[in-house]
Amino acid sequence: MGFGATKVRFIRLDTLDPEFPSEFEKYKNNFFRVLSHSFVSYYGDDYHAKRIQDGRAVVYFAVNQDDEVVAVSYVKRNLRRGGTAVYPKAYRQLGLAEALIAASLVDFPEQYSILGVSNTSMIRVLVKLGFVRAMVCAPFSGQPDAIFV
Repeated sequence: MGFGATKVRFIRLDTLDPEFPSEFEKYKNNFFRVLSHSFVSYYGDDYHAKRIQDGRAVVYFAVNQDDEVVAVSYVKRNLRRGGTAVYPKAYRQLGLAEALIAASLVDFPEQYSILGVSNTSMIRVLVKLGFVRAMVCAPFSGQPDAIFV
């Protein structure tokens, strides 16, 4: 599928599929690389690997023509979005995050997301896809979070 001048293909892997470990292994390092370069507070590969496995998540990602992962997203079976990221920066603003989230809505139409209120770019994507802000709460960290459903 083409996004601007960029051609990517989308991959969906389900942790409940017996083939998940071997299939994900091919992309794992690049998957976590995309996440690590996209979050200000990245808690590490092991943290996200545990969330994906323990949450029995479905992972979605886009790979370019060189089979390099350039966009990632995952949703846990408790319906909470685990994260969405696009990297390198040249792949941002092409609609990849929106496409991955839209794909996840097919599997999990009732999903929700918790975002910092300052994450305006992701908030815009979620609202565009039909999410609505359910509440704003003040976590212990001091920066308010918004919950979108």
